[in-house]
Amino acid sequence: MEVGAGGVRMARPLQLLTSKMFDAINEASYARVSRYTLPGKDNRYIMLLMGNNRRTRRIYLAWSKDGRRLESRRTPLVDRPPGTGQIAQAWYFPWRGRHYLIYHAHLTDSFQTANLYASEIDPAFEQPTLLGLFHDHTTAGPHNVAQMSPCFLEAQGKIYMYTNIGPRLNQKIALAVAEPDDPR
Repeated sequence: MEVGAGGVRMARPLQLLTSKMFDAINEASYARVSRYTLPGKDNRYIMLLMGNNRRTRRIYLAWSKDGRRLESRRTPLVDRPPGTGQIAQAWYFPWRGRHYLIYHAHLTDSFQTANLYASEIDPAFEQPTLLGLFHDHTTAGPHNVAQMSPCFLEAQGKIYMYTNIGPRLNQKIALAVAEPDDPR
């Protein structure tokens, strides 16, 4: 226990993850946790995170049974799409029995410019397939330079996508709403 502001006792922070859990990365950040059980593993949660692997950011995977102890896939799960230099902040989006990862990627020729990309992944989270550009940064406006950090919610038959838009460190939050076609 540690003593915080006002003499209140606080639990010591729990370190769940380190870069040593992965091959050749020196940074592990931008983690997002979802409830999902991988076939053949005794887990309740998955974590998608960004790992800096030799100056290139890629998406990595970890999983946990209890949300306190993690196991990891040591190698990258998703590599950057062609024409991009760095990727981060993957969101797991299950949709109509299929599994998708939506993430942002910075263009190779302009680090300030970022778009959202999508990959479909098998239920075991072993074989991602790049589907391509998911949402172009200019959909938020012709002068918008970046669309990053996707987050999805589904409610009342609609899908809500929240993202950061604008230049890094000076962003706003945007909302896009979709009404999917009837699945029949």
